Amino acid sequence: MSRTHYAQLVGQRATALALLGLTAFAPPMVQANSRVRHPAVQPVADVPVAGRITGADGSGLPGVTVLVQGTTNGATTNADGSFALQAPVGSTLIISSIGYVTRRVEVRDSGNDALRIALAEDQQKLAEVV
Repeated sequence: MSRTHYAQLVGQRATALALLGLTAFAPPMVQANSRVRHPAVQPVADVPVAGRITGADGSGLPGVTVLVQGTTNGATTNADGSFALQAPVGSTLIISSIGYVTRRVEVRDSGNDALRIALAEDQQKLAEVV
C-alpha cells in the first residue's frame, strides 16, 4: 500500500469518527482539529429554557434537579421552584427530586421560556423511606 493511499484511508477514518463524535478514538491530528464538518450534518443550536417546577398543590419546589439527558448540563431550582439553562432543540430534560416521580420533557424550538411542570409525589418511594 502506498503512503498516499494510507494517508487517504486514515483521513477518511478520522473524518468518519469525528462526524460520529468519537474524537477520542481518532488519530491525534483529528483530536487537535475536531471541527471536521459534513455539509449534511448541522450542529444543533442551544436555546434558552426556563420555567417553574411545582408540586401537586401548585407551590414551587426548591432543590429540584433539571438535567439535559446524556450531558452534565443542568440546573437546580431556586426557592420558588424556578430554573434556567441552555439546551439543544430536541434534547430531553430530566426533572427529578427525592420523593417525586421523575419527569422527562422534550426541548422544542420555541416556547421553552415559560415551562410549568408539576411533579407528582412518588408514594412507593415515600413508603420505602418510612
